[in-house]
Amino acid sequence: MREAKDAYTRALQFAEAEDRETFNVRARILMCRVRLGERDGIDEALAALEEYAERLDDRRVDVQLGIVLQTIALTTEDAAAFEAAGKRLLEASERAGALSAQAVALSMFVHAAFIRGNIVEGRKAAEAVLSLMDRYNIVLNRSTIQINVGYYEKTLGNYEGAEAAWQRALAEAERNDQHSAIAVCLINMAEVALERGNSRGAREMSQRACDLTARSGERRLHAEALSLHGGAHFLLGATEEGLAELEEAVTECRSHGAPKTLTSLLASLVDALIDAGFVERARPFAAELQGVYARGRENVLQPARICLTLARAADALGDSGAAKRYRFEGHTIVQAMMERIPDAGTRERFASIPIHARLLSLNFGSS
Repeated sequence: MREAKDAYTRALQFAEAEDRETFNVRARILMCRVRLGERDGIDEALAALEEYAERLDDRRVDVQLGIVLQTIALTTEDAAAFEAAGKRLLEASERAGALSAQAVALSMFVHAAFIRGNIVEGRKAAEAVLSLMDRYNIVLNRSTIQINVGYYEKTLGNYEGAEAAWQRALAEAERNDQHSAIAVCLINMAEVALERGNSRGAREMSQRACDLTARSGERRLHAEALSLHGGAHFLLGATEEGLAELEEAVTECRSHGAPKTLTSLLASLVDALIDAGFVERARPFAAELQGVYARGRENVLQPARICLTLARAADALGDSGAAKRYRFEGHTIVQAMMERIPDAGTRERFASIPIHARLLSLNFGSS
């Protein structure tokens, strides 16, 4: 990613005309900056790019601008930003007659649904987009939509279906040399491996993801990979090494945006510290996580999991009342989700996810 940014920056020095080619170079520089975790000057650069697009008045430029907005939405993890970017790209691609870009736009709505927790509806939308891609043999962004399908399947408890989707996405990404998509697939599969007790497999996949993202400079993905690598090390008995990586991942993510991913990394660190008996070391990280969650459930990606982590932290720190409140809230979140799942088989798989099973087993009728 750094090399790509440098190459586009050099190319821009030789651009003489204000045309679509120069716009595309500027757009790619901005996308590289965003994916590298740069934060200063991004809003100003986007505003300048939007003004450039208005001057050119070219439908193809509008499509490219929509892709830029998608990249920015990925880092902010804001569902509304995804929907706005999707709407803008969809309108531009329809005007330009760009069917592949329309599929990309629809995939933005799919990801927005995942961020909002609309799992059942989002899975149906993802299947519809894949059907559209199959019908018209659209390759662009196919790995991304397969990754989203995997997210939905995992969230609903279908780990085999999730891994199959990510394997398909990985094969597609490797054919097209898409390093970011490769890293995302490895991260997702490492997370499932950890949850299923395959710590060695998780360590191998997260190590490969760490190597890829360290070379590309994509800080959010590197933080996720590093956290999983630390979690695997921790479970394999390398306690301090694992905790150090988990804490480094939190620091890196905190420094480069991705606020919702940060809450998941904080939860992993807090859980590990409590498991290791380092309650006081866990205190500031638990307080940070609690502060984010207190601002609204929509600020985290996995609210039931966050509730369970906060409950464990409260118990460890001697606040049994807060622990009970967090467990009750987590229980309520899982129950509400189950009511939205239409078929019994999927409800059963969803309920069997370890975190969900622990919350559902609690009896809040007794004191």
